[in-house]
Amino acid sequence: MRAESELSQVNQALSALRERVSERLECLPDQILEKAGIAADEDLPDIDSTEARLERLTRERERIGAVNLRAEQEVEELEQQIEGMENERDDLVGAIARLRRAIASLNREGRERLLVAFEKVNGHFQDLFVRLFGGGRAHLTLVEADDPLDAGLEIMASPPGKKLQMLSLLSGGEQALTATALGVRGVFD
Repeated sequence: MRAESELSQVNQALSALRERVSERLECLPDQILEKAGIAADEDLPDIDSTEARLERLTRERERIGAVNLRAEQEVEELEQQIEGMENERDDLVGAIARLRRAIASLNREGRERLLVAFEKVNGHFQDLFVRLFGGGRAHLTLVEADDPLDAGLEIMASPPGKKLQMLSLLSGGEQALTATALGVRGVFD
């Protein structure tokens, strides 16, 4: 009876050991030698050196710190975020390029329209100036920039008997008549 009781205790302890081995080493006790790379007919390594190695490896693992079990999933999520951001960046770069082309097209069309309108206004101004002053000459000039969209406008006038000069250098009456020639359109047509 006592032997059966001891046998039962040994079987329980053996079962507990099998479970611990299986849990800790992730293999059955029969597979331990194979997993350790030791042949069945080979001598087992020295227990002291094995324990020292186990302690060293345990310390190294502890120094590494806790293992992030979600690391692979987090890496995958981050890679998806990076891919999404790269796609957004590519979309933005494409949108910027399209905007630059559209702006260049608008600027080109704006320059063309401005120059056409400028020539028309300048022609009308020259005609009206001559009619209002009974002679002389006047014209509009784009100044201070090569690009018409950035240029300023200067009014140049030469009433009969005077030299060509800027509007600001004319007398008050000449300035008023010149400004009238610029602002009146179709009155004398």
